[in-house]
Amino acid sequence: MEDIDNKQFAEFIIAHGKTISYAGEDFGYYQPELLKRLLDLGATIKDLGDYSKTKAQENIDGPNILIIDDRDGPKHYSCREWCTIFIIPHSDNVNIHKCPWHDTDSYLNQQYIWENNMWQRFGAHGTMLKPWTEHADKLFQHQILGIHPDLAIYWDKIYPVYAGASYEHVLYRIPILESVRMIEKAIAKGKDKIIFSNADEALQPHSIHMAHRIIDLIGYMPKNSWYMLTGCLDGEDSYNNLCDIMGIEPKMNILSGHRFENVVKDSMYMEHPERSQDFTEHPHWKGREYKIGKRDKKLLCFNRMPRWQRARMVAFLLEHDLVKDSYVSFDLSTNAELMGTKEAWDVENSPNIDNEFRGDPYINNIYKYWDTFPLVLNRTVDRDNPVDINDDDLQYFDNSYFSVVNETNFYHCLDGKGGRPINCVHTDGVFISEKLYKPIAHRHPFIVAGLNGTLKYLRDVGYKTFHPIINEDYDLIVDDEERLQAIEKEVLRLATLDDDTWLQLQEQLKPIIDHNYNHILKIKKLSTTKFDVAEKFAC
Repeated sequence: MEDIDNKQFAEFIIAHGKTISYAGEDFGYYQPELLKRLLDLGATIKDLGDYSKTKAQENIDGPNILIIDDRDGPKHYSCREWCTIFIIPHSDNVNIHKCPWHDTDSYLNQQYIWENNMWQRFGAHGTMLKPWTEHADKLFQHQILGIHPDLAIYWDKIYPVYAGASYEHVLYRIPILESVRMIEKAIAKGKDKIIFSNADEALQPHSIHMAHRIIDLIGYMPKNSWYMLTGCLDGEDSYNNLCDIMGIEPKMNILSGHRFENVVKDSMYMEHPERSQDFTEHPHWKGREYKIGKRDKKLLCFNRMPRWQRARMVAFLLEHDLVKDSYVSFDLSTNAELMGTKEAWDVENSPNIDNEFRGDPYINNIYKYWDTFPLVLNRTVDRDNPVDINDDDLQYFDNSYFSVVNETNFYHCLDGKGGRPINCVHTDGVFISEKLYKPIAHRHPFIVAGLNGTLKYLRDVGYKTFHPIINEDYDLIVDDEERLQAIEKEVLRLATLDDDTWLQLQEQLKPIIDHNYNHILKIKKLSTTKFDVAEKFAC
């Protein structure tokens, strides 16, 4: 930002983007000179209501730039992460103000306040992952080339930009002018393919908005220069849907694929010196087979990060007294947002649960059986996020009949009906994480609570699923509640089968399970990108 004069009041604001919103009632009355100057500079002033015309839009949209005058601003306004806020205090002494906008710990946004005749930035500051550093270069190559190895010959043309969810490096915590300057320097050196890498997540609104803002501010590079890599398997459709809801034209090309197969295989590497994606001859993993035999537990259901669909599944298992005969994890002591107390799960009285979700048939069991929690399986101080394939987990897989995999994405949040109150991802994209690869690598039959089409994408890369031994009709059901009920029905059926019946089923399941285990060890095409990537990058 050193190349922009902070003393230039309007010029510094519009340097962050030309579409601007005002938080108060009367911009022209309170800031007539600023409004006139912004309009003279080519600004478009957009009403805040334009970002919330539908519930779906409200979930994923919001202003890029927001101006607040203390005299006219609302007492409270929830601003999205990607928005840059400019605060104009009523007094030169900002310290005498108690306006909520001055609470620097309350917001994730880039924030500036006009003080001492210049814009002063305050709040958190992220760290850019620069691709010329060793750690970042390895990360970007794993993410991008791991899914699209055909891009290796174009690597000198590519400039990767981290656009994931790691709080230390998340894009919205980096002043946008720094990101723009960094990318423009790369363009000047001949990098003409910019890839925003969000490979470990589905398409997230904050990543989309920040990428769009950067593209708009640079302005002179064609659409064929801009890409976003995502773990969302139907990434292009998901992105177009997001843009349609926001009422804008797509600005990027979407690269997508099965990123988490590589994530779990990286953990299977185990320091073997001849590392590659092919583990078929790996001395530790070669030749493992599914063992037929009686199990002590009915099912295995890992739930590290609390999400509504996971709470619902645990509540369902409690309803049918299956938790005591199964391996189940669920913990609301961390990462539970507003749902970390017993009172929050009192469905009839909790202010955090919308009326439309109060009729859930099982969720009140979280409140009823609160003293049951936390349920902890394989989490330790040293392994708080156990995404790896680890033999320590075999005790759970080898001693239970099947897995219930509660994937990251389950609800169609973009239709306005999926906004459950705890960790609901605002995307409709199909996403397969390490949660599903774990039972494959540990040789376990499974049911997947994910978006419809999840099993189809798994079969598309050569895996087999278990129909008709396990009823997988749920994967075809679009309606979220109907799909969840179908999953619960099949979970209950399998969990109530006796040991003798399971021994018979295991004979039928074994060829599929062994095929899947051997298939995960092999090299395969992991891209789900719709266009010819090499052809685009050759241009």
